[in-house]
Amino acid sequence: MMLPNIYLFVFILPLLLALRYKVIQPIQAYRVQTIYIDQGHGGRDSGCVSCGIKESKLAYQISKKLGEKIKAYYANQVKVVYSRKGDEFMGLDKRIKKVRRTKPDLLLSIHCNSCKIDKRVRGLEVYVMGPKAKWPSLGIIADLKDRNERVIARENNVITLEKNWQKKYANLDSRATHTAIIFKNFAFSAHNNSLFFAKKIEESFINNNIPSRGVHEGPFILLWRSTCGSILIELGYLTNEKDRLILSTNLGQDMVVESIFNAIKKYKGFIESRIP
Repeated sequence: MMLPNIYLFVFILPLLLALRYKVIQPIQAYRVQTIYIDQGHGGRDSGCVSCGIKESKLAYQISKKLGEKIKAYYANQVKVVYSRKGDEFMGLDKRIKKVRRTKPDLLLSIHCNSCKIDKRVRGLEVYVMGPKAKWPSLGIIADLKDRNERVIARENNVITLEKNWQKKYANLDSRATHTAIIFKNFAFSAHNNSLFFAKKIEESFINNNIPSRGVHEGPFILLWRSTCGSILIELGYLTNEKDRLILSTNLGQDMVVESIFNAIKKYKGFIESRIP
């Protein structure tokens, strides 16, 4: 069966050229003037819950503290935009539309993790959109054997709480090759910026003695639809006592906020230093 010419030129040709000439775009230089902080979950979507502590509440608290710290340090130089104003449900489609209206220079999506089958599991995980990501189908999370796939499915499954979600996300095909998704929706330069920022986040947490489980690539819907440097942060496991203590106390939250803020400063300084 012959492929349509349009498919050949849109997807196959760019891929062959990238492989042939190893086209990897350099990190883009620009001014970081608007930062979008996405507070995961909210309202009827509590996210992970452990010992009565809700992910949605912690994501909101930590995001607000981070935003206030950014505004206090940069004054009028950096604008901070939040996805939600309080404990309200906000579908991914609305989050995506708000990101597009905001046109941020950097996007952070704040979440907490969970692992009920092994409460010893703990640590930071940072995700970016990228060519190594696997695209798991929406469905029963427990059926997925890979821990990263369970994280991705849990965060993406929030769309099933939205009205008419099948229609809204009709073009979200879990069988699509990730290469096609990347070339169609995500520039390599944005990926490299995201990866650089993710590594700075990890370094900053490790420097504050918060363990990391690494930087991963995952097809989170919010990141898939973003065109700026963007990451999703799983701050720790609520099912782990040590992580839960860090994330739910003022002292621990301040340490987490300081870690993220230091990474933002390093990212902003490095990116802007490359402007001609």
